[in-house]
Amino acid sequence: MEDGAHAHYPEHTHRTETAHIILSGEMTLTMAGETKTYRSGERCDVPAGAVHAAKMGQEGAATWLGKIIHARQSGLFEDAVQEFHDMHDVLAGFVDFGAGA
Repeated sequence: MEDGAHAHYPEHTHRTETAHIILSGEMTLTMAGETKTYRSGERCDVPAGAVHAAKMGQEGAATWLGKIIHARQSGLFEDAVQEFHDMHDVLAGFVDFGAGA
């Protein structure tokens, strides 16, 4: 998903927990009275039903937005972790995750 410079999403919710991975640019998220800016290679999770707003930076942002499936309850947690690591490896070809990622 790509958004232009200073694109803004007013307060809203999602039915499921979501993960936002910033591929390029930056996104500022306001949720629960706190505001934090996420940059390329960072991830932020938004709980289901959490009221939040987002604003893109001066260069816009490319993000990947996905639903978080609670696999622990179904016994598939290890598979979900492996899938995340596989996705991280794929994205590493496009995004500099920095040290420790």
